[in-house]
This record gives sequence, C-alpha cells and structure tokens, in this order.
Amino acid sequence: MRIGRWGCSVAHGRDPLNRSPVEQETIMLRYALIFLVIALLASAFGMFGLSGVAMEAARILFFVFLVMLVISLFAGRRGRDIGV
Repeated sequence: MRIGRWGCSVAHGRDPLNRSPVEQETIMLRYALIFLVIALLASAFGMFGLSGVAMEAARILFFVFLVMLVISLFAGRRGRDIGV
C-alpha cells in the first residue's frame, strides 16, 4: 500500500481523490439519504416526546465511551514501545 495525495493511503493503486463524476454523485446521494433518515428520526423523537429518552441514551453512551477512551489511553501508554 502506498501513500497518495494528501497523505491518504491508496489501495490497489487507485487514488481515492480521483473518482469519476458518477461515483462522486453516488457517494453524495448516499450521504444525503443518510442525513435525511437522521433528520426524520430526530423530528420523530421531537414530535412524539421521545427526545428526553434519546437525550438520556446519548448521555449514557457519552460516559461509556469516555470511560473507554480513558482506559484505552492508559492501556496505550503501557503497551508496546515503537522505538521511533
């Protein structure tokens, strides 16, 4: 695997920034649909009063991932020595 433009790794000799217009449109359409679904879910939570439940779930997940981050930081310090 080699390093391409902008420091991106290039798999199979293909530069990820050199896509055809059809591929770019497909990717943009996929992202637009993903954000549409997220917006519809957020509006449904707001309309039906589930925003409090979603907020509590987000708060719990935030603290769970924060604890996992701290654990991984401490485990990374004790890990292997790269020797740079």
